[in-house]
Amino acid sequence: MKGINDCLAASKELSGEKKRTFREMGYKDEEDFYDIDTHAFTPGKSLMYNELRKAFIKLEDFNYILEYLNSPIQFEGLLRENENGRFELENGDEFTSGSRIEALVYFDFNDRESWVRTSVESNESGYYLVGYNNVPMAGLKVRARA
Repeated sequence: MKGINDCLAASKELSGEKKRTFREMGYKDEEDFYDIDTHAFTPGKSLMYNELRKAFIKLEDFNYILEYLNSPIQFEGLLRENENGRFELENGDEFTSGSRIEALVYFDFNDRESWVRTSVESNESGYYLVGYNNVPMAGLKVRARA
């Protein structure tokens, strides 16, 4: 049975192959792909172009996720609310709206904690984790990658 590290290794290999292939075609990044002259395209070629462009964007997202997962964890700690009503770590690193963060969240459905990638936002009630509004931030174990 394959493990998660096997999946990560295979993903890195796939990512490298994608980069090599597109580089051989002359595309440095997703912007180059848009330079294809589409004026003389038939309706069928227009469909192919549009669908391939969407797939290319998804491949770029795939590479972004891989880069993120391979980034080292910069810090980890417990959140506390400071005198400004913002949340910070013991070392004073503060989180405000838009801050990217990983939080250790408990899930009832499988009776387990899991790290989740989210961001901090605020509203009239204060700060919260996007997608996890019901998780109290004070005392929450969090981490961030470089």
